[in-house]
Amino acid sequence: MALDGHMFDSNNVMIDFFPINDDLHKAIFYQKENIYRSFLYLSRLCDYYEDESFDGDELRKLADDLLNYKANVAVVYHRLINELYDKLSNTSIVKVIFYAD
Repeated sequence: MALDGHMFDSNNVMIDFFPINDDLHKAIFYQKENIYRSFLYLSRLCDYYEDESFDGDELRKLADDLLNYKANVAVVYHRLINELYDKLSNTSIVKVIFYAD
């Protein structure tokens, strides 16, 4: 299972893509402390059986959640988290839909 992030511009054209694979998903969400629950926007991606959509201010808040949460994830995943943060911070991207597999 994974989540596929489809990123759209203001014309609703998909301009980028980012898959959250199983390993990254587990690294973020399957910790015994469940710290992710205190990150409102990031926690919405916990269930990889549900599609989730972010736009406008929510999109930037998801990016902030990722950056602030990164310290709780094994260092081996920091590059992927930084990559997703950079994509979500791109001002050309106005909407992201994470589709469940």
